[in-house]
Amino acid sequence: RVLCETPHRLFHVLSSMQVAASREIFPKPQWAALGPSTLVAAYHEDKYVGFFSGTGNGIVLDVATRDVVTIDLGAGTAVWDVWHDAASDTLYILAVEAGVATVRQWESPNANPMAYRWRSKEFFTSIPVLPAAIRVEGEQTQGNPVTVRVYSGGILRHTATIGDTKTRRLPIGRAEKAWELELSGSAPVSEVRVSTSVEELENGV
Repeated sequence: RVLCETPHRLFHVLSSMQVAASREIFPKPQWAALGPSTLVAAYHEDKYVGFFSGTGNGIVLDVATRDVVTIDLGAGTAVWDVWHDAASDTLYILAVEAGVATVRQWESPNANPMAYRWRSKEFFTSIPVLPAAIRVEGEQTQGNPVTVRVYSGGILRHTATIGDTKTRRLPIGRAEKAWELELSGSAPVSEVRVSTSVEELENGV
């Protein structure tokens, strides 16, 4: 696969055509404002992994789902190169921290997971609904929990610290037509389920 950055789009080049991979995520002005000319990137496991050269900021774009994640390694870390070793199917970054340059394996199994903050899109319904139950499927524990924040109309409605995969109630109390979820932590999460009742969530209705 070949992906090519341009001032207006990130293009996914196929054998017979080229597709604007960033079209559904970044409008042209927003993509241009990111500074794509400074991106150093590589393709790995169906994802475009890119950093803005000389900074700790980057993006990970899932080419298949069009999901995008932003990365912030902190002000003290600057990434200058990204490359993929085809023989081992491993991604590496060249990073400078405190004046020392090191080559690091991306998502190394020997490294501690990075902290993340993920926010969903805003979900709309035709009538007001009340999220009453939630279950987070992942590797969170009591010692390494996940924090879930529930928003409506940009207003924080509830915060929960979850250290297991059990279904729990959401004491929100007011129905709305638009909802968002935000997750933060370091434990991997595979799925978040929200429903209007514990019964629906438990029975998979």
